[in-house]
Amino acid sequence: MILHVEVEGNMKQMTEEEECRNVVILTLRAVCMMVASVARITQRLTKIRG
Repeated sequence: MILHVEVEGNMKQMTEEEECRNVVILTLRAVCMMVASVARITQRLTKIRG
């Protein structure tokens, strides 16, 4: 609970630059997740074909 409050406090103090950086990091993370899931699906398909 204390940790959550600290994070919330940090969010309010963030500058626009830091906010943009966070958005970029989140976007990259989402892209990585998509690539990983696509790779898993591809592996399954190649196993089925093979």
